[in-house]
Amino acid sequence: MNDETFVSGGTTNESPFLVALLEDEDGINTASGIGHDIVAILDGDVSNPFVLNDYYQTKLDDYTNGNLRFPLRNLTPGLHTISFTAWDVYNNPVTSEIQFVVVGDEELKLTHVLNPASRHHCCCGAGIRSPSAHGWHFSPDAAAGRR
Repeated sequence: MNDETFVSGGTTNESPFLVALLEDEDGINTASGIGHDIVAILDGDVSNPFVLNDYYQTKLDDYTNGNLRFPLRNLTPGLHTISFTAWDVYNNPVTSEIQFVVVGDEELKLTHVLNPASRHHCCCGAGIRSPSAHGWHFSPDAAAGRR
């Protein structure tokens, strides 16, 4: 999910990317055919597979490997399982499955924090926006440089 460092059971946001790195000495089958598409199944819902052939990109000058990034959108918070199947050009399948936990995109705010420096209006930490009558307010958007 989102990048190559994701470990099954990890957390992600409500709109992650499914990332897959594929390699086979004979090549990856993207010509589809009955039942031979690159597919992902979310939470066992086989009646609504994600067909991913168009998202696969072969590595430049190397038909034996490539990758894909597929956007998943508006997932509900909680535990999910995704199953991924791809085929080589000789129609041999490989299936992999991971679990992940979707956490909401709520904004984290610290309020009512006692901070004697707040009277001096100094900013001495990433994400600290401004002092108020109740202490400093922290916003992850400010920490990430977003406003």
